[in-house]
Amino acid sequence: MAISDEAVQSAERALNEAVDKAKRLKAKSREARQQHKQAKKAAKKAAKAARVARKASETARRAYKKAVARAKKAARATSARPASATKTPGAVKAVKAVVTRRKAPRRRVEKPRRPEPPPGPPGVDFDVAFTAADLEALESR
Repeated sequence: MAISDEAVQSAERALNEAVDKAKRLKAKSREARQQHKQAKKAAKKAAKAARVARKASETARRAYKKAVARAKKAARATSARPASATKTPGAVKAVKAVVTRRKAPRRRVEKPRRPEPPPGPPGVDFDVAFTAADLEALESR
């Protein structure tokens, strides 16, 4: 029976080694897949950045061409004109608004005064109707 026990043990060792090897290979495969996925993402980002850079360079190239054309046109315009008229069209200075400093205080606008009350009923003279006795009565209050 010793032979069968050795055969069983060697078969068990071989099985355990095969299982371990399979687990290691599976872990490597998982890791490789993850690295592949990250590499794809990085490639996508790089492609996108390249597109953005290409568009920016095209925009800059167009702006450069326009600037060169304007400079040539301005050079031709200044060389064709006499020395007294060297300003290019559109080179008018922007006029700034003049804001004077207020030194005096603001004047107060006089409020309209209340109109005087209309005179009493006709036929009543105020000086005659109001006597000294009435004045004393008002002052005593």
